[in-house]
Amino acid sequence: MDVIVGIVLSIGALEDWRTKQISLWFPLIGMVAGVVVRAMEASLGTADFWLGMLIGLCALAIAALSGGQIGSGDGLVLTVCGICLGWRRVLTLLFCSMLLFLIVGVGGILTKRWTGRQSIAFVPFIWSAFLIECLSKAI
Repeated sequence: MDVIVGIVLSIGALEDWRTKQISLWFPLIGMVAGVVVRAMEASLGTADFWLGMLIGLCALAIAALSGGQIGSGDGLVLTVCGICLGWRRVLTLLFCSMLLFLIVGVGGILTKRWTGRQSIAFVPFIWSAFLIECLSKAI
C-alpha cells in the first residue's frame, strides 16, 4: 500500500508544484488499486478502510465548499491515502503536512517571498510528511 501512495503522492506533488493543479486520472487509478489490494487482503469492509476514505471525502467536500481556496486534487489525493493507509495514518499525514505547510508558509511570509493571497501547492507537503513517516519507520 505504501508503494501505491508513494507513486500517487510523487506524481501529484510534481504536478501540483509545477501547475498548481492535479489531473484526475492518477488519483482515480490509485483509488482503484487501493480498493483492489484491500479486497485481496480482505480488509475492504473494515472501519479503517471506511474511515480513511471518509477523511478524504471530507477534504473533497471542504474543497467544494471553499470556492476554490482548497483544491479538489488535494481531496482526491487524501482519499487515495485514506483508502490505502487507513484513518490513523492519513490523519497523521494530514496534520504533519499542515505543520510543514505552516512552517514554510510563515517562513515565506516573514522573508517576504510570499503574500497571504498567493496560491501554494499542498500535495508536496503531504508527500514530504509521507517521506518523513517512511524514513522514521525505517530507522
